[in-house]
Amino acid sequence: MGASGNDLRERARRFGFAEMLRDVLVVAIERGQFLLAVTALVVTIIVLKFSAQELITLVVRVLDSLERGCLLGYLAAAVLGVSCFLRSRMRRPSQAS
Repeated sequence: MGASGNDLRERARRFGFAEMLRDVLVVAIERGQFLLAVTALVVTIIVLKFSAQELITLVVRVLDSLERGCLLGYLAAAVLGVSCFLRSRMRRPSQAS
C-alpha cells in the first residue's frame, strides 16, 4: 500500500526546479504573498542577467544615491509597505496548517 523506497527515490530524482518553484508560488498564493514572491523572482532574474561590471556599477549608484539621500522616499515607502504587511499578518486569524 505504501510506496517502496525505490519509488520514493525515483520521485525525488524527478523533482526539479520547476516543481519547487510551483510549490513555492502556490504557498505564496495561499498566504497572500504572491505579488511579493513574483517581484522577488523577477528582480533576482534581472540581477543574475547582469554582467559583473554592470552589477558593480548598479551597486555603486545605489549606495551613492543612499548616501546623498535621494532614495529616502523609496526607503520610506518600502518600510511603510513592510509595516502594513506585518500589521495585516498580525490581525489576520492564524490558519491551521
